[in-house]
Order: sequence, then structure tokens, then C-alpha cells
Amino acid sequence: MGEPGTSFALGGFETLPSDRNYQLWAMRDDDAISLGVFNTDDEGNWAGDMDVPLEHGDQIALTEEVAGGSSEPTMEPLISTQI
Repeated sequence: MGEPGTSFALGGFETLPSDRNYQLWAMRDDDAISLGVFNTDDEGNWAGDMDVPLEHGDQIALTEEVAGGSSEPTMEPLISTQI
């Protein structure tokens, strides 16, 4: 099992309008677990901590969603990686 408080840093993304957010997901065993929502700063960067423990084999994905986030991803990931 992973440790809580995993830190993330992303760059190179456009700042979204106020009715949209980026949402980070952990994809595990066919489940999408929301890690949180955010928007970037004026330079297109964001960094933060997520409270959900990550596990070896999780796929981390980033989508664009409505402000406040979604209960599951509504689009193909903008980026993804497996840990």
C-alpha cells in the first residue's frame, strides 16, 4: 500500500476558465479514484499534495472536467502514467 500525502507537480497546461478544472485520478482495478481537482497558475503550473494513498500499479491520469470535478472521468486522459 502507498503512503498518503503524495506530492504532484505539473507544468505546461493552460489555465482553464472558471467553469472547468483539471482532475487527477488513480485508476485501480477498473475503478477511477479521484485524487482532487485544481487549476493552474498563470504560467500553466500546479503543485500540491493528495491525501489518497497510491499503490504500486496504479495508473495516474489527468482529465479536464467541470468545476468541482466529476464522479468519474468524462474524457480520455490528457496524460497518464503508471506507478
